Amino acid sequence: MRFIAANRDPRRLQWLTQIVLDLSDSLGDDASGGALALSKALKFQQALLMEFTWRGLSMARAVTAKAQPLMGRSSKAVREEAGRAIVLVLRCLARFGRIPPTMTLEAPSFVSGWFTTELSDLYNSYTTALPAEGTPERLALKNRIEGTLYVFCHSLLLGHTTSIMPLLKSGFPLMLALQEDADREFAQVGKVVLELVATSVENREVAEGLLGIAESTRMSSSSWRVRQAAVNYFAQVSHSMILDSTLKLRVAESLDKALGDDHLETRTSACFCLAGLLRSLPDERLADFVSRAPKPRRRGAKAQGP
Repeated sequence: MRFIAANRDPRRLQWLTQIVLDLSDSLGDDASGGALALSKALKFQQALLMEFTWRGLSMARAVTAKAQPLMGRSSKAVREEAGRAIVLVLRCLARFGRIPPTMTLEAPSFVSGWFTTELSDLYNSYTTALPAEGTPERLALKNRIEGTLYVFCHSLLLGHTTSIMPLLKSGFPLMLALQEDADREFAQVGKVVLELVATSVENREVAEGLLGIAESTRMSSSSWRVRQAAVNYFAQVSHSMILDSTLKLRVAESLDKALGDDHLETRTSACFCLAGLLRSLPDERLADFVSRAPKPRRRGAKAQGP
């Protein structure tokens, strides 16, 4: 498929584009065995997007429209391929090369319009109106959330940070909120994406914005798992952007505050994370930590009276 479309004008391949797009409409549902065929049809669409790049704007719009309802399908393979299709749409229309820190990144409006709204709706539904465990509504919500997170996961794994960066702030609260889910396999999806975000973001402005969201979540969340996830994110960001002194000091301050958390697991994570960061902090910051540390009493020393 890519060989056929290589270095070809997309306008001369309208017949092939229409055939590939129609494949995803002529297949059955997941229960009747259509999941495998549907995932293969999405791969054909992705192959054309790889070759058309920015010239295939009309196809990118069509693929986006077809991928939207598929991101909540019951088949995991279909959800993954739908998410990967959105990644390639974003990549085709993204700016190439290294982005200057002062440049504002924007996603295509026909993607960012519905995707940011979808992320907001999913976050509100998960945090305020979560259906009961084991109900079809709960399963459908989890499938939709997982499908949207696959967009971030595949984009960061493929190194397409430029294309996904404008959407990170919209999806970051949802990644943190998933950490309190009783289904640990489902929560692991959010954890993996959080780790990819922490190790992939190079833009300082975006990194500071995500740190602000993590700090506010740590202070306001009632779930210790969510607070612990925010603390772990602080540590990963500090190691990936170790040369940024301002960001590093901000992370150290946030970890210092997390040492007073109500839950032992969160305090322990903050302690380990801060211990790994101490060697890279300025001397005056280290002296401040030492001065506030409890001093052990010498053996045989008498307790001072009032």
